[in-house]
Amino acid sequence: MAICIGSVAGTSLGFVAAQASTDAIVRFIQRTPNPTTPNGSFNTVSCISTTSCEAVGSNVNKQGATVTLAAVWNGTDWARQATPEPSGTIDGQLSSVSCVSATSCEAVGLYVKGSGPALTLAELWNGASWTIQTTPNPSRAISSSLDSVSCVSGTSCEAVGIYLKHVKGSLVQVTLAEMWNGTAWARQVTPNPTGATDSSLDGVSCVSTTSCEAVGDSYTKSSNVTVTLAEVWNGTAWGVQVTPSPSGAIYSSISGVSCVSAGSCEAVGYSTDSSGVAVTLAEVWNGAAWGVQVTPNPPGADTSLLSGVSCVRPTSCEAVGLHAKGSGVAVTLAEVWNGTAWSIQTTPKPTGATASGLSSVSCVSRTNCTAVGSYFNSSGLSVSLGEVWNGTSWGVQATPNPAGADTSSLHSVSCVSAGSCEAAGSYTDSSGVEVTLGEVWNGTAWGLQATPNPPGADTSNLHSVSCVSAASCEAVGSYTDSSGVEVTLGEVWNGTAWSVQTTSDVAGATASGLSSVSCVSAGSCEAVGSYTDSSGVEVTLGEVWNGTSWSIQTTPNAAGAETSSLHSVSCVSAGSCEAVGSYTDSSGVEVTLGEVWNGTSWSIQTTPNAAGADTSSLHSVSCVSAGSCEAVGSYTDSSGVEVTLGEVWNGTSWATKVTPNPPGATASGLSSVSCVGAGSCEAVGSYTNIPGVSGAGVTVTLAMANN
Repeated sequence: MAICIGSVAGTSLGFVAAQASTDAIVRFIQRTPNPTTPNGSFNTVSCISTTSCEAVGSNVNKQGATVTLAAVWNGTDWARQATPEPSGTIDGQLSSVSCVSATSCEAVGLYVKGSGPALTLAELWNGASWTIQTTPNPSRAISSSLDSVSCVSGTSCEAVGIYLKHVKGSLVQVTLAEMWNGTAWARQVTPNPTGATDSSLDGVSCVSTTSCEAVGDSYTKSSNVTVTLAEVWNGTAWGVQVTPSPSGAIYSSISGVSCVSAGSCEAVGYSTDSSGVAVTLAEVWNGAAWGVQVTPNPPGADTSLLSGVSCVRPTSCEAVGLHAKGSGVAVTLAEVWNGTAWSIQTTPKPTGATASGLSSVSCVSRTNCTAVGSYFNSSGLSVSLGEVWNGTSWGVQATPNPAGADTSSLHSVSCVSAGSCEAAGSYTDSSGVEVTLGEVWNGTAWGLQATPNPPGADTSNLHSVSCVSAASCEAVGSYTDSSGVEVTLGEVWNGTAWSVQTTSDVAGATASGLSSVSCVSAGSCEAVGSYTDSSGVEVTLGEVWNGTSWSIQTTPNAAGAETSSLHSVSCVSAGSCEAVGSYTDSSGVEVTLGEVWNGTSWSIQTTPNAAGADTSSLHSVSCVSAGSCEAVGSYTDSSGVEVTLGEVWNGTSWATKVTPNPPGATASGLSSVSCVGAGSCEAVGSYTNIPGVSGAGVTVTLAMANN
């Protein structure tokens, strides 16, 4: 069962990141995107690395209907994602999300059609879009909902919740569990405590396909007492476990749980005594029994509760929630477990906030946690909020957002000195239209710049920026024209103002976009991306800037390729550029792609793929000369494990390089590379370890140096 404190229930929170430059690393929290009406709510967050998080919830659209909401964090900013609604939905929400990779997330919740009952809802993220999955509902249920989900792989997830049914003329609430096997969701039998009038499962955490813990509460009418509830999945059946409730409590509930192994779980919630004061509650599972832990409450608080918990090891957990004092105004609450005791941490209050709360937390290490929730600003509007834990403190930092913007996002940055950087992206204005965004760094602070949008554009977005001086930058991306077709976009900065440039699109293309740009002078830039041709096939795209205009270049595609895309480009002169990406061959296998520009034409290069690789892709390239480039990415080996990939260009051919993978890593990948010399490069990415190495299945940052 859930608790609502003041006006915080039903609001949303955002996230935090780390931004790196050559001079320093700055940890900060950014304002996260908010729906076009100011009442959005993020219910939960799932992070697989410091640069990849998904948050889900709901918001009320312009027609007054409650609809599903999702946003993704890419290490720089949050971006809204489109989430579908079942046909005829008048009310929908996503309550929980669990990600096993950046391209595999499950979200669950509920939806209502017309005057019908609430029905279970599940949606799948495949790295490109969210799609609705078919979920079963108990027969003759009055209403059904899935409140929490936990995945151990793309083919194994558990979701729990509740449904209502009539029993002897009374409406009874009982537990619900469903399992995803990679193909379909199926309902599982869940027991309810003997004599319980109402029971619910609010949280679930799985460490394997045969080990899950689900938590919630149960109410017995005869005693008028609500007590904690825990159930365990052993791979075959769910079974009720004995859970203690604090002495003297008349209401006890645990809503969040996090397990690092089958023998180590933490669960959090709250309990209320006979005087009506709600206090924090935490319980620990040691593999044999659940036990109540002592949790502190802020001095003077009338109400305190913990709603979410995330553990990276048995001795390192973060829990979040909210508390309220005599005024009844809710404020954020965070507590840390060090293996011996829980202690309260200081969480900052957003400037001007009249009420705030944290609903969920996700940690990727002991020194990096993201918590989401929401706060009400001084105008009474509910806006998203994110807080980040850096191992020392929680912090909130505002970045500039256009006046009236509902969402803001920066996608790319280019610096020519420590005191001169340009960043480009997009934001959603007060009328709900996505438009371009530019910000400038002067060595002291970021400031907003006016960026134009093509006349008649429905949406506009800048994906990449490249500067050769403080007075000369090019930015590229895409926009949707008045006929609904996505086309390329280019803008130029002259040191005073941004202006739109005319970019070309291939005749017959149904969608076009530029993903990367590299300039060697104000009069020489290369941009790459992809477009969908008239037959529906995605193919490579290249355009060149000569100081006066953009023009399309012929970029080849591998023979028999089903799809092709260029992700990154690096130029050392107007006559020498390297671009990398990937394509899907005729057998449906994704393989690496490299193309070279010699000043006259692009040509495909032979790029190697690791022996036995199932999929391979190059994500980034950096060149220091025409005869020296490094490209990085990842591939899936014959055993199905994602590992790092590095390739080097020596002026004649590409060759794979041995790139190490952390011991015991279950997945590793490199996303970006930067070289300052032929023998000096840095590459960054992430990897997922195994239990007992540095936590339990935790995705952590990865960096490699080539010297």
